[in-house]
Amino acid sequence: MSDEPHFEVERKFRLTDEEFDVMPARLVEDLNFVKVREVTETDTFFPAEKPGDMVRIRDEKCGTDTVHYLTQKTWKIVGESKERSEQEEKLTANVRNCMIAVGERMNDGKPLLTLFKTRTFYERLQKSDPGAKKVLVVLDTLPELGSYSGHYMEVEILVPEGANVEAARTQILGIAKALLQGEERAPMEISYMNMLIESKKQTV
Repeated sequence: MSDEPHFEVERKFRLTDEEFDVMPARLVEDLNFVKVREVTETDTFFPAEKPGDMVRIRDEKCGTDTVHYLTQKTWKIVGESKERSEQEEKLTANVRNCMIAVGERMNDGKPLLTLFKTRTFYERLQKSDPGAKKVLVVLDTLPELGSYSGHYMEVEILVPEGANVEAARTQILGIAKALLQGEERAPMEISYMNMLIESKKQTV
């Protein structure tokens, strides 16, 4: 995680139960990724100033430890496509609680949207591109999203603003193709936050 502005070059793919079960072995044995950690995450979303922007607090629990992050994302056009410009920083528990209390007041006193998921992180260092030092693959399970519930894989490279975003895009699609055994599966365009919003509509 970085508190410096960067592009979160990321593509998300939905996985079947069978694919999810075999993906750890493919990552470690076939592509030389290393398992980093398993966590549970609860994301709390705040009203954003612009449509498409995202402001969230993430509570990430690993074992008995919980870390809180404030993340701000906005879309920017880079080349012929758009990417998320992201800035993230750690929060103390007291600051986290105060921000959520203020956010609920901004939301007319109603609870803020929250999203729960379990995640396993895999990482591979790379020396070829000094602007993007590692590739991250995350295997997610989201149990409370209505028709969107299930397993997902995110392939991500954090690229400093001004570095080669197009190279990261190409590399991500190549890694996903290898993990999906040659299938050129289209990435999902919808974010987890928007999945959450749509799932709420399904229950009304």
